[in-house]
Amino acid sequence: PADILGAEILQTDQTTGVRVMKLEKGPIFAQFVLADEINRMMPKTQAALLQAMQSRKVSIGRETLPLPKPFLLLATMNPLEQEGVNIMPEAQLDRFMFKVIVPQPGREDRQRINELNRKREKPKASKTVTLEDLERATALSERVVLSPQMSEYIQDILDAAQDPFKFGIGTKGLVEQAMITRASIMLEKAARIQALMNGRAEVRPEDVMAVAPKILRHRIILSYAAGEMSTDKLIAEILATVPVRR
Repeated sequence: PADILGAEILQTDQTTGVRVMKLEKGPIFAQFVLADEINRMMPKTQAALLQAMQSRKVSIGRETLPLPKPFLLLATMNPLEQEGVNIMPEAQLDRFMFKVIVPQPGREDRQRINELNRKREKPKASKTVTLEDLERATALSERVVLSPQMSEYIQDILDAAQDPFKFGIGTKGLVEQAMITRASIMLEKAARIQALMNGRAEVRPEDVMAVAPKILRHRIILSYAAGEMSTDKLIAEILATVPVRR
């Protein structure tokens, strides 16, 4: 955990010989953090991220330090079929807003990757947005209107995710666990942002449908009764079945 969070290190002053504890901050103290292959970490190291993800703070020794704002944590996961992979705890998965599936690059993408790799001058990122712009966009998204009908529609989707059989989907006991409390908060936030990105000041059903798969796919755990049913197929069926409230 200290490799990520930082630690208190006992150091000796070369001039006075006095030993003092010095706080060394880890790489988590940044605004954009990438945790590569997070499910190869040991569980204790994964757990070190929980406080940062939930409360945007880090405790080191007797000190609790705030993280920079905005704080965005991205993580990549390896398929469970690969060697050396640990299963992610549900409590940690639930704290990620989105789970995005990244497929293997196709033929044209591979050729483009090779073309960029052959160039001596590598592409350099240029600043396209400031931190102040991000904060203003976040504040603006909170003002996007979410009608009572859209709020009820979101809750209908979450009820169906928890027990799809009540909505005529699949067999009884299809879902072993659905973490929907935090999903409810995230779905409203993401729907507002989706509407804002589409240039609208109110949430529509298509906004909810666009973000629901990314929010729900890592929060639904299927049981043995699911058979060949995948989480994404279940979510697609839920969105096709749950009536839209107008």
